[in-house]
Amino acid sequence: LGFCYQSGQGVEKNAKEAIRLYKIASDGGDLDATWVLGCCYQSAQGVEKNVEEAVRLYRIASDGGNLEATYRLGCCYENGQGVEKNVEEAVRLYQIASDGGLLDATFNLGFCYQSGQGVEKNAKEAVRLVRIASDGGNLNATWALGLCYEKGEGVEKNLEEAVRLYRIASDGRHLIGEKIFSNLFPKTNH
Repeated sequence: LGFCYQSGQGVEKNAKEAIRLYKIASDGGDLDATWVLGCCYQSAQGVEKNVEEAVRLYRIASDGGNLEATYRLGCCYENGQGVEKNVEEAVRLYQIASDGGLLDATFNLGFCYQSGQGVEKNAKEAVRLVRIASDGGNLNATWALGLCYEKGEGVEKNLEEAVRLYRIASDGRHLIGEKIFSNLFPKTNH
């Protein structure tokens, strides 16, 4: 019901009512409501922005096994939002969420291996992880995999494969992928 009020599905959109309902569900132990409430605090949706409160809620939901919260908590550690920056802790949390099948976490973990943030740099492991996320439909990963093929990082350089992946990202409305693809193949007026 909170989601319905937040998104305006079947009821008039009302962020404050959504927050009230999320709090009730969260206080009752609903981990999904807890991590969504954390998202609301982090992005100031229906409440005043409070990243420390978001982190507290993510931690509760993560400790209960909610993978979305684990991923979000990892992002907070990676970027130093609401907690002291700790990329090694971010990698640990991304690994947990990735092992649970969360593709956003798998992509972020791949990026950490690509850049050497929080782990030893390993382009092949980065490509392996990014490919898993891409194969699962994560457009950020599809675009990033195209970039790996374009630059020959972790894979043999293959511009045709890079363009194919950029096309998939572009067709899926991935904005960066779309921009690269349109620069590679500008539309011509006939």
